Amino acid sequence: MIRRLRGGKQSVEYPPINDKNRKLPVGSTDRLVQWREYFSELLNVNASVDSQIIDQISVLVVSTEEKHRQEKLPFLQELQLTLKQMKNRKAPSNDDFKSWWSFT
Repeated sequence: MIRRLRGGKQSVEYPPINDKNRKLPVGSTDRLVQWREYFSELLNVNASVDSQIIDQISVLVVSTEEKHRQEKLPFLQELQLTLKQMKNRKAPSNDDFKSWWSFT
């Protein structure tokens, strides 16, 4: 979808993924099975959260003006212009991962 809006070439890449036995999937069906297994194991984990910890999280109050600004839908032309300005295979900005992760 992004490639279509950007107007760039529409090539399809399949990143190599191995199964649990370190074998590469042969066809598209095998690839889909591998991705389904991967995300199933990644996202479907048992977790327990202490309700006292949840209660300690403060709720950020956003003004109604800011809420309306954030919920406003962008124009298609704005979206296309923004996507064309993005560099291919690059993050749109500096993530500054080290400073974000500095609490450890």
